[in-house]
Amino acid sequence: MAAEAHRLQKLIVWGSGTSKTVEVELDCAVICKWRSEEEGKQAFYYYCYMGARQRGSIHYLALMPLGVSKSIGEGRVNPEGIEACHKFCGEVFGNRKHNLLSMTDGAAAYRCRCEQCKQWFEEHHWVNHSRKPRGEFSRPIDAAVADVAIGETRAAIAGTMTLDKEWGLLKAPLPRNISAKTPAEIERCDLLVRAQQFRRMISTGDRWSAWIVLNVRDANFKQVIGNAEISNLLTIMGLDVKTQYDSTSKLRYGSIMLMTDQDHDGSHIKGLLINLIHFWWPSLAKMNGFLKEFITPIVKVWKESSNNGARREETSFFSMNQYEAWKAQQERKGFKSKYYKGLGTSTAKEAKEYFRDIEQHEIKFKWTGEQDGEAIDLAFNKKRADDRKDWINGYEDGTYVDHTRGSVGYTDFVHKELVQFAKYDVQRSVPSLVDGFKPSQRKVLFCAFKKKLRNDIKVAQFVGYISEQSAYHHGEVSLENTIVNLAQNFVGSNNTNLLVPSGQFGTRLQGGKDHAAARYIYTRLSPVTRILFHPDDDNVLQYLDDEGLVIEPKWYCPILPTVLMNGADGIGVGWSTNIPNYNPREIIRNLRMMLRGMPMAEMHPWYKGFQGSILPNDREPGKYEVTGVIRKRDGTTLEITELPVKNWTQNYKEFLEELMPKDGKKGEESSESTIEDFREYHTESSVHFVVTMTPEKMRAAERAGLEKTFKLKSSLATSNMVLFDAEGKIT
Repeated sequence: MAAEAHRLQKLIVWGSGTSKTVEVELDCAVICKWRSEEEGKQAFYYYCYMGARQRGSIHYLALMPLGVSKSIGEGRVNPEGIEACHKFCGEVFGNRKHNLLSMTDGAAAYRCRCEQCKQWFEEHHWVNHSRKPRGEFSRPIDAAVADVAIGETRAAIAGTMTLDKEWGLLKAPLPRNISAKTPAEIERCDLLVRAQQFRRMISTGDRWSAWIVLNVRDANFKQVIGNAEISNLLTIMGLDVKTQYDSTSKLRYGSIMLMTDQDHDGSHIKGLLINLIHFWWPSLAKMNGFLKEFITPIVKVWKESSNNGARREETSFFSMNQYEAWKAQQERKGFKSKYYKGLGTSTAKEAKEYFRDIEQHEIKFKWTGEQDGEAIDLAFNKKRADDRKDWINGYEDGTYVDHTRGSVGYTDFVHKELVQFAKYDVQRSVPSLVDGFKPSQRKVLFCAFKKKLRNDIKVAQFVGYISEQSAYHHGEVSLENTIVNLAQNFVGSNNTNLLVPSGQFGTRLQGGKDHAAARYIYTRLSPVTRILFHPDDDNVLQYLDDEGLVIEPKWYCPILPTVLMNGADGIGVGWSTNIPNYNPREIIRNLRMMLRGMPMAEMHPWYKGFQGSILPNDREPGKYEVTGVIRKRDGTTLEITELPVKNWTQNYKEFLEELMPKDGKKGEESSESTIEDFREYHTESSVHFVVTMTPEKMRAAERAGLEKTFKLKSSLATSNMVLFDAEGKIT
């Protein structure tokens, strides 16, 4: 076995065609792994190699065998392996740039370390994959052989070589019928940018995952270059921020294909990439087809055969509006459906079907005129927030991009697809005036009522129930936080918590962020909740429908305006809202006066348990001054027993630490400090700092004002109380 490996070290395996005239990038995998008995112990061996995969092709592979590595990372260096490495680097990298070099586990020991090879390795981004998690590039030999047997194409496995099932060694060079692409063909290769990893279901093109792209329109050059995702994209494509391109000949790839989830968030990611290219390289955005998208179904419907369960009359929908239009016109009896939350919902079989029929899933973006640039600027220019309000309000429900066409203009994308994300984002961020809920909060309450949640249930378990019974399509962590927020009752949170916090649901120490994990805490309905949301109203509410499942109503109708009792805040596209809490007793008093036809009394913000003051600002109508509590105990001691609303204890502690002497200096040496020391005597519901100062610093603080010196004043405004009305219009 070792002799066979050494023989292979002398080979450099090339495919046929013009392989030596094109740029390549490197791919790698541990081809085989076997065991043997040595001195009564099991020893593991790996056959190591360097592999150069031609960019844009999954078939062409240049291999340079290195040798046998015993166990993991224990390469056995020999002159033949080093000589082969030197020759390989010269063949692959000589006078070439922008290639990626990878090596198998244990292969680093064989690398040639001459100055020339060292330079090539540095220029071409060498990565030693032995630093990766163990086993990432290791594949059992039987699995590799099975792939070959069923004819699957895997980089560095099937289609590039054959494997000896018994010995697990390379036995033949590349198949003769595989030829390398020409440079012109490489120009037409796509860089596939995906919003998340597609589980490597198939080997096609290049793999890049989990991209979060910055809105570059209002960012400076340093911010753009400092963004990891954008920096990676520039490197991969060979883009220069300071260069305008009249063709793609100088780029590593001829186009960028965007592959995201097909939901509204996926549309946002596509929009950010479009914005990036249009802002920095408008000439590329104007090249029809430089940007493409790969669409996948968001919903599939089918009828199931009674004989073998096979699907028939299967139809894929690429937008929810398209699906809703189909439901309105189609008799749905006998049809089954499946919602595809993201790329990961598709099975391996479905993924292969998508790429096998890639023409049906590829849509090119095209430039139709200056109105395209105006549309992109409208969506992403931060100075046009008011214009975006008109943009969102002007959207007609049921409008969507026609995905049966092979191209889409940027204007259509912005006004028919991206606007849906904007509207949906506002709906998730701004509550309803009627019940004070955002959609996720309404789903929680609906499921609590449906389950008659009078006894404690673990929050993590309740999350699963809500996802199932209310068709919740987002992350579990977000839903966990929604439940926790509805149950919190510390100062600055809810005046009336609708769920009971059975466990550690957070305190004012960190504003609720110190709550325990969902698997440790329990909740149930508060007794007051069913008084506010009377059961007699349930039968007259307008319930929504999701795939035949009755879910939460359009809105609940509480007997008191809960949005005023517990307040609300949120930021969406074009809109934000900030509603302070009010005293439930004052709300009840005003409702009674209104029912009697009497004028209502003015109400002011009020937070349960808050010991400070909230007073109207005489200079600015609609604003309030919120002041904590501080008192002078003696000539050197202050006592702080309340902080402004939503100013959390931990943050204030860090502020006090900044006022203390640096490096432990005391007395006269601490002239730049404000305080000498402080002590803490808090409870989970109260604040208590005792601060010590020098007499001189005390007098200076009193002259400036204790509240100002110790930042115990903040403000509240009632000028941004934005809500959705009963008809779903934002007001």
